[in-house]
Amino acid sequence: MFVEEHGFTVTSAKGLGYESVPETGVGQDVLHKLGVEAYAASNKADALIVSCGGLKTLELIVPLEKQIGVPVVSSTPHGLMNAVRLVGVSPRSRGFGMVFEKA
Repeated sequence: MFVEEHGFTVTSAKGLGYESVPETGVGQDVLHKLGVEAYAASNKADALIVSCGGLKTLELIVPLEKQIGVPVVSSTPHGLMNAVRLVGVSPRSRGFGMVFEKA
């Protein structure tokens, strides 16, 4: 697994079972529930990763962090955050979760 190859320990993994994101998308309630379940199964992981570039996750981060109490990292918003950093601009931003506030 990619994250393990980069020194992280995966303590839980859950998926939606899709081969592609449905045209109607995936509701925030479904993603939130999945995140809570994955974290609960993790035995108190240090963070939660939501990985799928096709999911709308920016609005998911803060409510999920409030419920589980750890940073939530999502591939698209946090990938773009690092792209901003590469061009020399601070990606620090309030209101989008723990990682953005400390960037």
